[in-house]
Amino acid sequence: MTSAVSQAIRANDTAPAPRVDPWLAGVILALLSFSMVMVYSATIASGSQSLATSFQHLTRHAIHAAVGIALILLVALTRISWWERISKPLLILCILALAALLLPGIGIEVNGSVRWLELGTLRIQPSEFTKVATVIYAAAYLTRNREALGEFSQGVLVIGIVLAVLALLLLLEPDS
Repeated sequence: MTSAVSQAIRANDTAPAPRVDPWLAGVILALLSFSMVMVYSATIASGSQSLATSFQHLTRHAIHAAVGIALILLVALTRISWWERISKPLLILCILALAALLLPGIGIEVNGSVRWLELGTLRIQPSEFTKVATVIYAAAYLTRNREALGEFSQGVLVIGIVLAVLALLLLLEPDS
């Protein structure tokens, strides 16, 4: 192993284990439990013909909840420095995805508006990823330029331009 790799491994070994906020975990579990009850009670009447169909929506919701919990854990275990490094490429990717919706034939029309991209069997809405990418970019930018934030050109203008470009792309999305 190279010395850089071994140093990185040693640095990861000495890093403190991530802590779980018990209040946040409790609220998440309470909301998930409540959502399970609500999904089941809302769909039980539609599945009264057979027991299998009454649990279909609940099973699907439970799978989505499990994927969500796995993503929460993955994000919680990811180092902040990694998020800072990918903030620009992530935002650029989101801008390109939003711009792709403006090209005829690329976006998928759903309920009269073209806001979805199809990637194989998966349909994604770039604006949802853009929300998260914008927060990550803004946090990384503000952290990097902490000393210069008192200046209008560094503190407000740059973030304002980024937000204006994103807002323009969102407003230009085709709406039938």
